[in-house]
Amino acid sequence: MIDTIFNIVMGSMDRSIPQAECGELRTQLYLAEKLGYITSENANQLINKTRKISSMLYNLIKTRKEKF
Repeated sequence: MIDTIFNIVMGSMDRSIPQAECGELRTQLYLAEKLGYITSENANQLINKTRKISSMLYNLIKTRKEKF
């Protein structure tokens, strides 16, 4: 089941590999929270950080494509 979720995340990410990895990490964080390995507060903090990193990666990739 977990492999299926990761494959869906990876397949649906029409972006760079690093951004796809951020998406995969978010999925793992959601699962860790649901399974009780981390608190909701910690999960939300880490998920928000992955979103910020993904956004920064998007902007970096966009800038590199435009300028190089």
